[in-house]
Amino acid sequence: MSTPAPAAPQPPSAVVATTPRLILREFQPSDAPDLYHLNSDPEVLRYAGDDPFIDVADALAFVHAYDNYARDGYGRWAVLRRDDQTFLGWSGLSRRADTGQTDIGFRFLRSAWRHGYATESAQAGLRLGFEQFGLEQIIARAEPENTASLHVIARLGLRPDTAQPTTADGMLRFILRRIDWERSHRNPA
Repeated sequence: MSTPAPAAPQPPSAVVATTPRLILREFQPSDAPDLYHLNSDPEVLRYAGDDPFIDVADALAFVHAYDNYARDGYGRWAVLRRDDQTFLGWSGLSRRADTGQTDIGFRFLRSAWRHGYATESAQAGLRLGFEQFGLEQIIARAEPENTASLHVIARLGLRPDTAQPTTADGMLRFILRRIDWERSHRNPA
């Protein structure tokens, strides 16, 4: 009977936040198969406006080229279930090159829909954005037909942006200002 080979060393986990049920961490190369699977589901991409990855190598190239953490200090983060480390999707912040504003976004495997993971992970992202990264406002965008995302955005406390209600590509635009977030998260004395 042979002894199994030792597991290859894994890079540091780069955990940025934990919630009662979730771990948010930076993408790593081992996420490529999961990201490929996530972006291969037409229902997951229905409102995203993204093209699917061609194959796992394409997803791996995305991970290697993803420079948001180095550039901005934050980005989209892999979301894992805490109890078994299962990859569920991603959630987090992204500075938009076209406007310089930071948006909150999320994308989950269909098997992870309707469990509250988007809301739970995005709440952690908002907290990081305002408390750790000092953002003054965070936006969200959603297609008018994407009712699931619209419900999450409302639960997060983002409100329609009256100054710019839609984006150039017709998405609804929402905003949460730091002052309003702090007011809603202030601990009573």
